[in-house]
Amino acid sequence: GYDLPESLPNPDDHPVVWPVDRAAQSRVWARLVAQGIHAPFAVVHPGSGAAAKCWPEQRWAALIDALSELGLAVLLTGSRSEQQLLEVIAKTARAAPVVLAGDLSLGELAELLRAASLVVGTDTGPLHLAVAVGAPTVHLFGPTRPERFGPWGPATRHRVVRSPLECPRCGDIGPIRPCGVGCMMALSVERVVAVVQDCLSKGLSG
Repeated sequence: GYDLPESLPNPDDHPVVWPVDRAAQSRVWARLVAQGIHAPFAVVHPGSGAAAKCWPEQRWAALIDALSELGLAVLLTGSRSEQQLLEVIAKTARAAPVVLAGDLSLGELAELLRAASLVVGTDTGPLHLAVAVGAPTVHLFGPTRPERFGPWGPATRHRVVRSPLECPRCGDIGPIRPCGVGCMMALSVERVVAVVQDCLSKGLSG
């Protein structure tokens, strides 16, 4: 393996902080108002560049419904290539999440995440961005290890829901294999919702 030497800075001690972009912030708030979003909201980012890190669409939809029942509006974010995925999830959910597929610049995405009461997603770049802007986060981990890939920051604010399967973390030793009913399938909606509820009850979005 390629373990990092102990002399390198600890990311927990030297967190990456994304600066506020006031212009992007104004554009994001204008878009939220145009979408009728005035209440606290959650951002859900279902996509991933690796198939083995993806959670089933039906489970994302169930999570969205649970977030809605907790009083949060929900926005689905992703790239333009993920639009079909986001639309399938949105149509499956009983709630009516707002779909933002490739509609935001990186700066606008950062400000959207900063304004969110909670950000939920898999081990992917936008979740690291959410940590950098200080948003409370819930990360779903399957084939990769949070010890190596983050999130880095207060464990009480950035929560990890890890697959219970005792299998080799294939993402640590080579290409991630889309094994079908594997580690991500072992993550239940109930378990993720329980962590979300715990985050919100402790006021981590404040």
